[in-house]
Amino acid sequence: FDPATLQKVVYRGVVFQAQGLAAGQFVSGAASGAIRILPGTDFDYPGSEDAGALDRVEAPLTLAAPPSVEGVDPFDPTAAGLYRGTLRLAADVSGALENVVLLKGGGVSGVLWIEGVRRGFRGRFGDNGELAITITRPGGAVNDIILSLILQRVVGADADGFRLGGTITADGKSFVVNAQKHPAYSKTNRAPQAGKYTVALAAPEGVDTALEPAGDGYGPLTISFLGNASGLFVLPDGTRTSFAGHLGVPYDDGISTVAEWSLHRGLYGKVPKGYLAGKLFFRDLADGWQPDGFLHWVKQPGASAKVYPAGFDLTRRLVGAPYLPPAAGERAMSGLADEFHNLWLRFSGPDLSALDSLDLFEIDRVATWPTSNRLRYFGPEAVMIRFDPRNGLLTGSYVDSANGVRISYGGALLQTQSRVAGAFLSQGEGGLFVAQPR
Repeated sequence: FDPATLQKVVYRGVVFQAQGLAAGQFVSGAASGAIRILPGTDFDYPGSEDAGALDRVEAPLTLAAPPSVEGVDPFDPTAAGLYRGTLRLAADVSGALENVVLLKGGGVSGVLWIEGVRRGFRGRFGDNGELAITITRPGGAVNDIILSLILQRVVGADADGFRLGGTITADGKSFVVNAQKHPAYSKTNRAPQAGKYTVALAAPEGVDTALEPAGDGYGPLTISFLGNASGLFVLPDGTRTSFAGHLGVPYDDGISTVAEWSLHRGLYGKVPKGYLAGKLFFRDLADGWQPDGFLHWVKQPGASAKVYPAGFDLTRRLVGAPYLPPAAGERAMSGLADEFHNLWLRFSGPDLSALDSLDLFEIDRVATWPTSNRLRYFGPEAVMIRFDPRNGLLTGSYVDSANGVRISYGGALLQTQSRVAGAFLSQGEGGLFVAQPR
């Protein structure tokens, strides 16, 4: 079968074992011909060339600058609303404020996460825009949690620009608070970032896969017209988790317009044994609003029995891009040649083979991404490829029984970079999956 011409030819023959070949004949219409099948790969075929360097996710060279803020004294009743934010310990985000409701009279309640532990709190801001709360714990005052919050406003912003700052002290550590108010968007005043996105949590090069995953986390993201963020992360250790939140009011950082998103998600069970947390920035760039930032990913020892049971504590860069579902007859990845065999499927990282006699740390195979967005693989291995044009996710499986390879893989298409970034698991370790133009 020739996929380029859709011509199908049926042939028959016999194998000559002593001569190491097969011979036979075929019929095509009114004509017939001979066929010879010889062993060997010493000829050019799609994918016989070196695939070259792996296309890694490209992150912006600089991070967005945080907004300039000022204290609010006296307390301003228009600050009432819903807040979410992060708790930063030194360079890492290690906690969060969630579902914080501030009332016009200064009353406040919400949820506090510190290094994976959840606690509720309640109190009242004073007339000076400050709040002090003590959460008692067994063992005396030395174990108390002290909340010292300050009402702030982004300089030059309207009533949606209120924030919560200050510190939270627990276990001898001081966490810096940074929480944003949910802007009052509506159908007639829509969030400017509203739309679909895909994101990749990029692994650094040179990762020791015995200690931490070498793959890229990935997922789809949606920002509603109300500024609410929701989606799914597939982390490179195989963990799947939903996430939600909201974007703060846009501000000017001197280079572009920016909106903050405070993200926190407990992981590995109803009583979390880890978390994913960080501050992400949506920037209004030439290719549209694009999210990026750093996420702190913690997996405690014993959180998983089979995949990285010793756990890890990582900080990785998240990069995202707007996702536009393709029109009928249009490839979702625009950087591909309009021909067959236009895509590399690439697997790199841990040993992909379960055979003790074979070490296989890289596999490069050629596939076809047609305008129908129904990807095809023509080769001896059993390779399944599924692309969902609605959200930009690519998933599949690769089975090569003769070489002991049996993996599932997945990734997200970053349209502005013309590549799919993702991950796979093999022998309990995480590897990098990339789909890039050939």
